[in-house]
Amino acid sequence: MKKSKRFLYIILFINVFIQTVYWLFLKEEILLVYKNPQLASNWFANMIDTFYPRFFTEKHRFPIEFFLGKAEQILIRFAFLSILTLVFYYREVIFRLVILNKSAIHHFWNVTIHRNKVIFLQAFLAIVWIYESFTWYKSLKLLSRAVEFYEPHVLLQWIPFPSEEQLFYWFTGLYLVILTSFWKKWATQFWILAISIILILQGFLYGFGKIDHTYATWGYVSMLMPFLLIETQKDTKQLPAWGLRLMQLVVACVYLQTGLEKLMIAGFTWLEPQTLQTHLLSHPTTIGLWVAQSDILCVFLSIMTIVFELGFILIMISPKSKYIFLPMGVLFHTGTFVLMGVGGFPSLWWLVYVIWFLGEKEPYIDRI
Repeated sequence: MKKSKRFLYIILFINVFIQTVYWLFLKEEILLVYKNPQLASNWFANMIDTFYPRFFTEKHRFPIEFFLGKAEQILIRFAFLSILTLVFYYREVIFRLVILNKSAIHHFWNVTIHRNKVIFLQAFLAIVWIYESFTWYKSLKLLSRAVEFYEPHVLLQWIPFPSEEQLFYWFTGLYLVILTSFWKKWATQFWILAISIILILQGFLYGFGKIDHTYATWGYVSMLMPFLLIETQKDTKQLPAWGLRLMQLVVACVYLQTGLEKLMIAGFTWLEPQTLQTHLLSHPTTIGLWVAQSDILCVFLSIMTIVFELGFILIMISPKSKYIFLPMGVLFHTGTFVLMGVGGFPSLWWLVYVIWFLGEKEPYIDRI
């Protein structure tokens, strides 16, 4: 209890500290970097250049209120984290009857998975990564001719951008490591190495000013895969699947965060027809331009987007609701592709939904 209370105080202190520093100091620094970078602190300008390299380009497109809104959105997230911490700490008082008691938490994580399903998920993730990597290879070969425009991420500053010849070895190494990850004894270690190589290759791609969210949830699930692979070292067919539950929780939280982000940045004005119409006109397709002509249709689609993203987390509370929100997700991402040509088809965002059909809700039984 004392340790948890200390943790609670640390979270609250960090929140108060960050809020205070922002309003007394950092807000003024943001104004200076936006209006007159020469007057801003060098360390702050360098920090923005590292973590938000598009700022110095986008400041010519957006007013200062846009960037202050982004900064204050981060503050809101910290405040939200503090509220969640308080709720969890006093869970027995707030939810005395049901929701967050120990038995409910134990029931939540007490899910199993058959060994063959773990191998299936690993193979599914691997095949898609290999397929996607063919496009990366072509793109990186072209980008290697424009390396002067490459701005490495802070974590990749010590890794030079590969030449065309070196790219061949990078990708050959990736494929060999992925194949080796199916060797039971070293599955976890080689999978971690494979994902590390994938992240480095993505870092090369994103070092030219464009970030692609296509692989967001697919990447998170892949990074959490070692928690399942490590269980395969046990000589049983049914394995504890807390790692699978963690994957589901992370994907659900990603959707929750995207919904909250929309409302935090634009408020309820995000639901106005002009918002979706702007996106449709920025990424024109025949159907998208037709939809943009209808204010009612644009408002309806915007509302359904928020309902879907904020409501997706309910899958973790009521498992049967997956039969509502997973089809909604397929329609949402497919609709994004049809209306704006964004995301591709099939979308990795809904292919990852396979993780909701692998676990088995039954007591863990140690059997061969």
